[in-house]
Amino acid sequence: MTSKRPSVLLVDDDPILLRTTRRALAPSHHVVISLRPADALLVLSHERIDIIVTDHDVPGTPGGVWLLEQAKERFPEVGRILISGRTVPAEVRANEAVQRFVHKRAGLDQLRAHIRECLAS
Repeated sequence: MTSKRPSVLLVDDDPILLRTTRRALAPSHHVVISLRPADALLVLSHERIDIIVTDHDVPGTPGGVWLLEQAKERFPEVGRILISGRTVPAEVRANEAVQRFVHKRAGLDQLRAHIRECLAS
């Protein structure tokens, strides 16, 4: 049986943040988590995902923008949100693969709003 709730793929190297965010989104979304962008691409190949929410900085990997670029090319129907706890240069936020940007300090309500916007577009 497939879920009728929108599916969100969360990508971050912080497992505590992933679990906390998954718990917060789970009542209204089917949430899948990944610690690495390359693993997230595998998830996209095997599961129906509506939105990717990825951290900009994922140490030891090509990073979140790389993942969003790959997703835009391979899975253009998937919404793409970049998050970061740091300042991200305007040219990164202006990248066509980045549909929305959310600073981690903005909180879960702001993230939910961006997810809703991506789903509506």
